[in-house]
Amino acid sequence: MTRARKRARAAYGEGTIEQRGTSWWIRYSEGVGANRKRWREGPFRSEIEAKAHRDRGTRLQGTAATPADQWLLDWATRTRSELTAVERESDAACKFRHVKLHLAPRLRGIRIGDVRAGDLRQLFQNLLDSGLKPKTVSNIRGTFSVALGDAVGDGLLLTNPVPDAKLRKQHRGTRKPGPAPSARKKVLEPDELQRFVSWCLVNEVTNQWAVPLLLIANTGMRRGEALGVAWDRVDFARRLLTIDQQVEQLDDGTLVVRPVKTEQS
Repeated sequence: MTRARKRARAAYGEGTIEQRGTSWWIRYSEGVGANRKRWREGPFRSEIEAKAHRDRGTRLQGTAATPADQWLLDWATRTRSELTAVERESDAACKFRHVKLHLAPRLRGIRIGDVRAGDLRQLFQNLLDSGLKPKTVSNIRGTFSVALGDAVGDGLLLTNPVPDAKLRKQHRGTRKPGPAPSARKKVLEPDELQRFVSWCLVNEVTNQWAVPLLLIANTGMRRGEALGVAWDRVDFARRLLTIDQQVEQLDDGTLVVRPVKTEQS
């Protein structure tokens, strides 16, 4: 585009994309002569991101014009089926829950092709203000990033806006260092742990939970891992215990045995 055409485009207020240093800006201009007004919007990380911001609200066609809540629910249903097929039921249920309970209800009225980082920053802040823990909101943000990554792959978005919608750091206040009050209630004191272990040893034959609880108390392994231990995973001669499977409970209550998520696990 020639410089003259750029000036003409700016005069109509559509916005000219320009690079200043390492950032990109949108330059607007309205009017002529002494009444002419100029202003810039930005900065943006790339020319594509600046164009996407400038063109927001323009006519969208095809799937890009689908309401964001509807598109997300369709994506969550499709993703749940795909993850379930590869025996990742827990991950499937988690992603579907994030979309149905937290994301779709808050994106009504926005088209999927119009989703921008500013919308997401406000959405994530609303989730924090609603009482959800930062870790939970971070997990929801991760689900949303996967979803919008697929939207980019399908050509519905130019870029994934989630990386630019960072969570605001929570103020730590002036509390003295030490365990949080909620953590103190969950962690056993040494004398309590000793009584717990003693109970497990006394009841290891008569109570089906005694041995798994004893494993958890002595190793810190997860509940599903402790329940997945079988006798052939125990090497008494070398005093070695192999953890390579876990028990998971599906949404319908069915218990299934699955491999651990990663080799490191």
